[in-house]
Amino acid sequence: MDSFDDIWRNRFNTNKVDESEWNVPDDGVWEGVASYIEADKRKRRVFIILLLAFLLLLTGILAGAYLNTKTPVSIEQLTPREQQKKYPEQLLIMVDSLFSYKVIPGKLPTNYQSDLQTTLKSLSENNPITEFSNNQNSKSTKAISRSANSYVSSTTVVSQKNKAAIQAKTHEKRMVFIEENSLTEILGTIKRLPTLSSLITYEEEVLDMRNLKPIEPRSTANSRKWSITLASGSTLLKHRISEKYSSDLSPFDFNYSDEWGWHTKLQLKFVLNNRLDIYTGLKYEQLSSTSGHNSSLNYNPDAENTSMNNVYALSLATPYGLSDASFILSRNQDLAEDVELLVDFKSNHRLHNYSIPLGVSFYPFGKKGNIQPGIELGLGINYLSTINNQIKSIDTHHDAIQYANSDETAYNAPVFKNWHFDYHIGAGIAYQITHTINANLNFNFSRGITPIFEQENYHTRIDRYSLGLGLAKRF
Repeated sequence: MDSFDDIWRNRFNTNKVDESEWNVPDDGVWEGVASYIEADKRKRRVFIILLLAFLLLLTGILAGAYLNTKTPVSIEQLTPREQQKKYPEQLLIMVDSLFSYKVIPGKLPTNYQSDLQTTLKSLSENNPITEFSNNQNSKSTKAISRSANSYVSSTTVVSQKNKAAIQAKTHEKRMVFIEENSLTEILGTIKRLPTLSSLITYEEEVLDMRNLKPIEPRSTANSRKWSITLASGSTLLKHRISEKYSSDLSPFDFNYSDEWGWHTKLQLKFVLNNRLDIYTGLKYEQLSSTSGHNSSLNYNPDAENTSMNNVYALSLATPYGLSDASFILSRNQDLAEDVELLVDFKSNHRLHNYSIPLGVSFYPFGKKGNIQPGIELGLGINYLSTINNQIKSIDTHHDAIQYANSDETAYNAPVFKNWHFDYHIGAGIAYQITHTINANLNFNFSRGITPIFEQENYHTRIDRYSLGLGLAKRF
């Protein structure tokens, strides 16, 4: 049954029915159908246009209604506390000007002295550092030019011992004065001082309420363009060794492992906008790995010295090429003849790498709130300074012959390339501690582009996985 289904299905899919008189409608049929098709298209087009016009009209009505409900609030309608929040800088300027005007009534025209003394009497209670003297001949007073002969001031004699306490008390009373008096009341107090307003002309623009504007808070992230980060953490080293190198060493059971090291870095960032930063810096990594293989050795009792041992010089295989090593095997039993050994070598390797990263940080949700996730992408310029090799163990598999770890053991560094490049991607999260300090946790993956070891068809590249914790300071 299935074969028949396939035959019919293929026939319907492959055969093509030619057009003939019986299966093609005449022109009259097409003309009748076309009129209905065009009518449907025109109706659909008109309906879409009307729907869009209605949506635009509804949007305009809602926007107008919303704007009309937002009636402006004048300065006089705000409470003193609301004015303090909305106009902090202007309030401080005006109140400080009241508390710092030290006028000698005796130096003013006679007709202003009584009014000025009465008006400033209440202010002097709120200003403990201002003293007014009625003695015209007082020797402790002198004229001080504030701004091009703007006004005269009296000298207040205050002991250094009480100066700090008086300043603290002045600040406290100034804040109480701001909370209890509105902008209008403060301005009215100033206007009741005709001599003061006539003497001080450069403050007119500040005291004009028409020029007062709310002070908008500045964004700390936007105002501070640079940040410096100090971080450290763990790094896992991963090797990418060429297939040719591994296959040629496979008869010797060559093996290696990737181990954890550590890193520390100093990073410098520049803010482009609320979502993008560019960064560079300096990173130091101490990376670790192990390797091993076996090799055939001959122990000759006739070649011994007085210490009953043999000295060997051999090239050991590492993930970074062959490295020359010298070591000693000693015996603790009598041997009648030479012994053929199959020795297993285990080695430790420590890499010291310096990196200069160049990249971009992207914050998909912006730099808002206390928690700010982000991602990084960039390139790295690396300088591999040294590779320290160390023999971890030598297993002779013979009871009478053992490895003697002594000062005569030497393990040279392999021949490697100092400079190599990589690209890196990362993800992290920052927690805002203060406006200028945040803690961050980052995970980073670096993939080697150029090899650190290369010899004919043999080469090794390294990748790194890093997890770090740091502190950043904006400035």
